[in-house]
Amino acid sequence: YVVLMSVEPGFSGQKFLSGSLERLKKLALFRKHNNLNFKISIDGGVNYDIAADCVRNGADIIVTNIYTIFNQPDGIVSACNRFYNTLKDVKCVI
Repeated sequence: YVVLMSVEPGFSGQKFLSGSLERLKKLALFRKHNNLNFKISIDGGVNYDIAADCVRNGADIIVTNIYTIFNQPDGIVSACNRFYNTLKDVKCVI
């Protein structure tokens, strides 16, 4: 596993850092071109708008928190279902 941090480590609720998708894509291409077999996890600032782009650019695992799961008005079960439905048909394009 490789964990790619998309926020400055330290506290929850930070915004997704610009440049994180490009770093993710480069890491996924490195994995592909070198025939490596490891999972890529992206952690920090992932919301509904950016999650699909993370998957398309090579993320296998998305660590999420307040933007998609916790503190959502419809509750945690509905939030998890919404997150799942947002990503279930998204495929990596790398």
